Amino acid sequence: MVHVTTRRHHTGHQVVPPEHVDNLMSHIPNYVEICLQRKAVQALVDSGSDYSLVSENALNARQRQCIVPCHATAHSVSNELLPVVGQVFLGVEIGGLYKKSHRFIVMSGLVTNVILGMDFWVRVGALHWI
Repeated sequence: MVHVTTRRHHTGHQVVPPEHVDNLMSHIPNYVEICLQRKAVQALVDSGSDYSLVSENALNARQRQCIVPCHATAHSVSNELLPVVGQVFLGVEIGGLYKKSHRFIVMSGLVTNVILGMDFWVRVGALHWI
């Protein structure tokens, strides 16, 4: 589990710890196939995450050059500081819907390549904040 905060927002974000990855994979319906910068990847749908995240390892060299600093911090459930590399803006396509530029917080050591948080679902009009 990860707790992500920025200077503007305080959010709760849950990610399955690495030791539970096998259990996560048994819940495949939580994953959707998306195109991230025209590359097909599996993305975890996480309604508990305010922000979308991408693993640094999922980015190619050109995308890594586009990472810019951000004021986000991430903490595990045991309050350990987790490595936030920065932020990057990437094109996302899902189900024929294309968003040219969506903000992802880049994490080092994320157990999945992409997490689509509530920011993405609200932006594409799939959900509305209550």
